[in-house]
Amino acid sequence: MKIIHLLLGKPDPNSMNGVNKVVHNLATSQKHLGYDVEVWGITATPNIIRHKHEYPLRLFKGSSFRFMVSKDLIQAIGTLKPDTLMHFHSVFIPEFIAVRRLLIQKGIPWVLTPHGGYAPRSLMKNRFAKIVYLYLFEKHLVDGAKTIHAIGETEVSDINRLFNTQKIILVPNGQNPADLVFKPKNIDRKARPVFGFCGRLATDHKGLDLLIKGFSKYHATGGKGVLWLIGDGQDKNSLKRLCADLGVENDVIFWGKKSGQEKLNLLSHMDVFIHTSRFEGLPMAVLEAAGLSLPLLVSKETNMGTYVKRWQCGTVLTENTPHEIAKALKMLTNFFNKGKLSGMGEKAQTMILAEFQWPKIAGTLVQKAYK
Repeated sequence: MKIIHLLLGKPDPNSMNGVNKVVHNLATSQKHLGYDVEVWGITATPNIIRHKHEYPLRLFKGSSFRFMVSKDLIQAIGTLKPDTLMHFHSVFIPEFIAVRRLLIQKGIPWVLTPHGGYAPRSLMKNRFAKIVYLYLFEKHLVDGAKTIHAIGETEVSDINRLFNTQKIILVPNGQNPADLVFKPKNIDRKARPVFGFCGRLATDHKGLDLLIKGFSKYHATGGKGVLWLIGDGQDKNSLKRLCADLGVENDVIFWGKKSGQEKLNLLSHMDVFIHTSRFEGLPMAVLEAAGLSLPLLVSKETNMGTYVKRWQCGTVLTENTPHEIAKALKMLTNFFNKGKLSGMGEKAQTMILAEFQWPKIAGTLVQKAYK
C-alpha cells in the first residue's frame, strides 16, 4: 500500500500551523515503520522548500480558481496504482473536491482528518458560506471517505453532529521526544512562578482573552506569577491593549514567534504550560510542553483533559472562564511554593512516552484508518 498525505501548503514542522507539523511527523514516522509514504502539497511557491524531510515531498502549484488543480497534479494522480490511499488533511479546501473526483475515476480510497475544522465555533466564521459549501461539496468528501480520523473526543461529536457517520476513528496527535532535545541557555527570571502559552495569538480560538482576564484576577488577589506568551498573530496588539487595560502589562511578556532551540529553551523555563482554547483538535504545543516535563493547565476543549486527569500531570478547568483560570493559577502557585510542580511535570513526560510517541500513533492510524 502506498500512502499519500495531501495538504494545502507545506509540511514545515517549524511553522505555527499545527496541520503542517502533524503531516511532517506522521509521514516521517510511517516511513520509519517501513511504509511507502509521500507528502503532496498545493502551494503558491512549489519551488521553495525550507525544511529537512526524509519522505518524498512533491509540491504542486495552486490554481487561481481553487476548484481546479494543476496539470502536474492531475498527471501525478493519473499514475497512481489501485493500492494507493490518499490522506486529506484539513477541511473546507476546494482543491480537495477536484482531487476527490480524480480519485473516484481511479478507484483510489481516501481518509480525511478534519484537524478540528468542524468545531461549532470554527464554523461560525464565514458561517453562511461554510454551510453552503458543506452541503454542496464537503459532504461528498466525507461520505466517500474510507475513514474519518478524529484527533480529540469533542471532534467525534462535532463530526457526528454534521454527518452522522459510523466511519469515525479516534487517534490523537503525537510527539517525538527526540525533537525536544536542545542546548539549555540561562534566562534571567525572578523566583516566582512562570505561566506560559505557545501558539498562534488568535484570541477567540485560543481563549487568550480568557487567560489574560483570569491572570488579571489572579494578580488582583495577590498572585505574584508572570505570564509568557510565545507566538505571533493578528491579535497581538489587541491582546497587548487588553493587558494594559487590566493593569498587568508589566507581568505579561510577549516573546514573539520563536522556533527550534530558542522556543524549546523558553518553554523549559516555564513552571506551568497553559492552553485555554475554546475549541481544538488536539494542540501540538501541549504535547511539546508535556514532553519537556511541564505541568499542564488546560481547558476541556483542548481534548487533553482525560489524559491530564489520568496521569495527574496538571489541572483541567471545570469551566473555561476567567474566574476558574484565576482559581487554578492560585492553586498552582501554592504548588510552586511547596515544590510540588516538578513531580507533576515528571508525570507529564511519562504520559508522552507512554501514550503519544509518533511511531505508536502512526502505526495505530495505519491499522485503524487505512486497513
